[in-house]
Amino acid sequence: MALAGYLSTGLLIPSSVTAVLTTLNSAADLTALATNWGEQDELVALELAESLSALEAYERQLDAWRDQLVAQRAELQTEREELAQHSANQAALQAQAYDDRAELQAKLKHLASELAAERQTAAVLSTTQLAELADLRSELTDCEHRRQQSDLAAAKLATEVATLKLRETELTALLAAAQLSAALGPPPPIASGNAPPSPAPASSEPTKRSGSDPVVGSVVAQFDKLRLQRQAAKQSRTA
Repeated sequence: MALAGYLSTGLLIPSSVTAVLTTLNSAADLTALATNWGEQDELVALELAESLSALEAYERQLDAWRDQLVAQRAELQTEREELAQHSANQAALQAQAYDDRAELQAKLKHLASELAAERQTAAVLSTTQLAELADLRSELTDCEHRRQQSDLAAAKLATEVATLKLRETELTALLAAAQLSAALGPPPPIASGNAPPSPAPASSEPTKRSGSDPVVGSVVAQFDKLRLQRQAAKQSRTA
């Protein structure tokens, strides 16, 4: 009866359990079955509690993982933004480097053109300077030749002057001898017989005689010639 009343409650009992219950005929069997169910219920409750604890622990682990994933996601987002900013900076630097390189290339091209112009100017100046140097060397050679000619002419003039001085000395001695001979007069002629000596000439006689003496005239002419040569030598040295 108890078993029939228990079965008539309308509870959803598994067929296996129902089969077991139908085999039970006594209260002892029901008591044992209830005890067994109670133990199984406690075991199930304990397992359920352990499962719930494990589930809560797993949920906490999941929450921790979620928080970690959120943090990692935030870090990744920050790194992504930093990478984007770095890429933008790199692009700006590359653009600036490209502009700087273009500017440097333009400057180098301008400097190259200026250098080519300077080299051309230097080449022209070098050619001009070489020509001027050749002219200066030619002029120096001419000057050296003229100096040698001047030295030769000076040496020749010095020789001529020494010769003229020697001739002047000789002519001076000749002139002195001529004047002395003119002052003394010619010796008296030796006449035959005892003719009286001729009277002494006047004071102006030696001068007239010396002027008419060919030796004295020759000496005077040579003195005039010597004076003219010395004047010509002085003029040539001055020129």
